[in-house]
Amino acid sequence: ELCISYVSFEKLCRQRSVRRADLDRRFKFRCGCQACGLDGVLQAESDRNRERLSELDVTLESSSGSVTSKGNPVVNEALQLVEAELGGSPAAKRRVFFAGLRAALAAKNME
Repeated sequence: ELCISYVSFEKLCRQRSVRRADLDRRFKFRCGCQACGLDGVLQAESDRNRERLSELDVTLESSSGSVTSKGNPVVNEALQLVEAELGGSPAAKRRVFFAGLRAALAAKNME
C-alpha cells in the first residue's frame, strides 16, 4: 500500500475523474484509495467537498477570509474538509494553518 500523494494539494481538491486522469497520464497508475473507490452519491458528495476545499484554499491564499476573536471560519471549514476528504493529512493541515496565519497577520488580528 502506498501512503504518499503523487498529486499536488490543488489536484487533490479536484474531482475523482481529474485526479485519476492525471495519475494515469503521469504515472500509468490507477488509484485505489478510499476516496477514489467511492461510487454514486458518495462520490458526488466527495467531489463537491473537494471543490469546496479548493474554493476555501483560494480564499485563504488571497487572505480575504474574515478573522474574528473566535478564529477564522474559513480555516475551520477547511480543516473539517481536510479531515473528511484527505484523512487529516498533516501536509494539508499545515497549508491551511499557514494560510490562516497569513490571513490573521494581514488583518492584524492575532487573538
